[in-house]
Amino acid sequence: MNAKDEKRNQSRRRKNRIVFYVDDDELKFIQAKMNVMHIKNREAYLRKMAIDGQCIRYDYTEFGDEMKRSNYFLGNAASNINQIARRVNSTGNMYDEDMQELVRQLDIMWEQQRKIMRLFLKETVEKENGVHKNTSDKDNS
Repeated sequence: MNAKDEKRNQSRRRKNRIVFYVDDDELKFIQAKMNVMHIKNREAYLRKMAIDGQCIRYDYTEFGDEMKRSNYFLGNAASNINQIARRVNSTGNMYDEDMQELVRQLDIMWEQQRKIMRLFLKETVEKENGVHKNTSDKDNS
C-alpha cells in the first residue's frame, strides 16, 4: 500500500472491509432492489441490509402541498425582511406596521409548521403501528 492509500485509510470512519462475491443474476437483483428504493450507493445499501435486514422507503408526497404553502410563506417573509432592511438602511427609520406584518407572517409560518408536524407525526405513528402502506423489500421481491 502506498503512502496516499495509507493516509486515506487513516482518515476513514469505517476502516474494516468486507468483500463477497455474487453471480450476474444476484447482482441484477440487488441493482433492481436499489432502483426500487431510489438508492444509488451500493455500499450504503448493502451496509443497511446487513445491519438492519431491510430498507423501507416511505412516500411523503401527501405533504407536498403543505410544504409548498410553507415555502410560499417563508419566501414572503424573507422578501419583506429584505424590503424593510433596504428601507432602514436608506432612511434609518423602522415602522411599527413593518414589524407587525413580520410578526403576522411569522405566526402564519409557525402555524403552518405545526400543521406539517401534526401530519408527519400522524403518519409516523401509523407506520410504526404497521397501518401505513410503504414500499419495502417485501413488496418488491
